[in-house]
Amino acid sequence: MRWFDRHPAGQPEQWSGLGLVVEHRGRPTLRVEGAAPRLIRLCIGPSPMLWARLAPRWAGFWWLRTDATPALIPPLRADAARAVQGSPDSARWLAAWSRIFARHLDGALDDGIWRLEPARGPGLRSFDDAATDMPPVLGLRALTAQPRRAFEAWDLNGSGAVIGLRTLSRPDAGRIKALRKRARDGSLAPLLLFFVGGLDACVLLDGHDRLQAALLEERAPAALVLNRVRTVRYAARQQERAALWRSVGDAFARLDAPYPSAVDRLNRHLIAGFADPEFERSCTRAWPLPGGASRWRAEVAARAPDWRGLG
Repeated sequence: MRWFDRHPAGQPEQWSGLGLVVEHRGRPTLRVEGAAPRLIRLCIGPSPMLWARLAPRWAGFWWLRTDATPALIPPLRADAARAVQGSPDSARWLAAWSRIFARHLDGALDDGIWRLEPARGPGLRSFDDAATDMPPVLGLRALTAQPRRAFEAWDLNGSGAVIGLRTLSRPDAGRIKALRKRARDGSLAPLLLFFVGGLDACVLLDGHDRLQAALLEERAPAALVLNRVRTVRYAARQQERAALWRSVGDAFARLDAPYPSAVDRLNRHLIAGFADPEFERSCTRAWPLPGGASRWRAEVAARAPDWRGLG
């Protein structure tokens, strides 16, 4: 895997995340699996962590988790966290953490292009020079009382939900007490989220205890979102370009004088109209679920036989 810093268009001085290029073959450790009709399973290695079933007419999805601790990122040592360069309120600090996570994710991701970028949303820390077009992340505080199974509604614009893979530790746990000290001194590592396109929601891959510590200290946690993307190019149709050419020509004819600013503005319209713009869109890959729908239903029934989401 190789990576590179990402910057907003025309703003090379700003950092917007880390781009990851994954080029290996084989079944990845972090996997979204799918089966008809509308069934999804999230696995880390051989262990299923989350099951989901999409509701008819795209109303939302039912989900059920195992409540097991994810084993994707090894425990982050306090001395290593304090050694990260940069102020905790800077994109430099978050860029350093993105590289730490990328090294741990090497070999765990599917082939393709990924982004590891700052999460934004209410209750999350914002950074002075980080910019992202990732949709807002909502509902982190809800993880303190999130059940093992629930229905998540999409409404009109998706939910922006975050689903935890396990229940948050008790506030009086020894590890939480230690992490609360790190939250106070600013050395608490960011959370790691994974955006699952089929759910239009994020899964908390790493940082359940860090989230609990930050909430108890009333500190806004930092978070990075892992998101697989693909590049889409939209080519303008010939009749659209012809219409643009005529409208710009008419605008030139109406100019009393060829003012440089007006000419430059019209030229920019032409350049934009005759270019084929590229966009990055989320594209979570789903592997075939071994055993298909019968395997999915058997696993869910063994854990929640009375659950409506079983279908």
